[in-house]
Amino acid sequence: MSVILTLISNPGRLARLRSAARDSHTIIACDDWEQIFSTCDGRVVHAAVLDLEIAANPSFDSIRRFKRLNPSVALIGYTIYTPERVHHIFDAGRYGFEALVIADLDDGPSAFAKAIEKASARGVAGMVKNGLAPAVDRMATDALLTAITRAHERLTPATLANELGVGGRRLSRALSVSGYPSAHKLIMWARLIVAAALMDGTRHSTDRIALTLSFPSGSAFRNNCRRYLAAKPSEIRARGGAALVFGLLRDGIAARQA
Repeated sequence: MSVILTLISNPGRLARLRSAARDSHTIIACDDWEQIFSTCDGRVVHAAVLDLEIAANPSFDSIRRFKRLNPSVALIGYTIYTPERVHHIFDAGRYGFEALVIADLDDGPSAFAKAIEKASARGVAGMVKNGLAPAVDRMATDALLTAITRAHERLTPATLANELGVGGRRLSRALSVSGYPSAHKLIMWARLIVAAALMDGTRHSTDRIALTLSFPSGSAFRNNCRRYLAAKPSEIRARGGAALVFGLLRDGIAARQA
């Protein structure tokens, strides 16, 4: 089960987060930055939900330090929207927040749960980026990272190319010369990496993961695990989760480059 730290002063907002987490995440409510840092020293933390009204007051210095010391932890900002808060919301994007939740607007259980999952996907992209060897064409790496951060969406090769601002042929050339799978297969690899990350720290069922990542069904998800990874979801979880899936993709790229 994944661990989510919080720094939230409003009891109602903390209750909404707990409702969104349900039995998929362990919530540890912290009272101050000192408790947040000490908790991270003692256990693996997957995400932190920070109320910007207190976490970024009087400055973003503690947030900057936290991100530097804990680069793999996904940051989720939680704030209210008022004209006075616009600059804080803008600054949040500069300091490594993977998602932003607006109180009383998109902090219902379903929306909050989706924000947590999307933030985690962006955190996975960071892990992948740090573990990839330089590609012959940088667009290949950009395509993989984009596919990971958009794994919750119904990407196609055409929409992926559009996200990168190029045509389909240009994307295909970049992937080919870099030893990457085709765009269609790359999108599936990205979804499987994120799916494995969801299995790493939660008790999400196969069907829940399939629904989250827009697979047609749990059976379709399991079939793709067997086709691409030669393993069942339970075996992927036991053998390393996201690190295993990324390692298989990376090995395949290296073999094609050689």
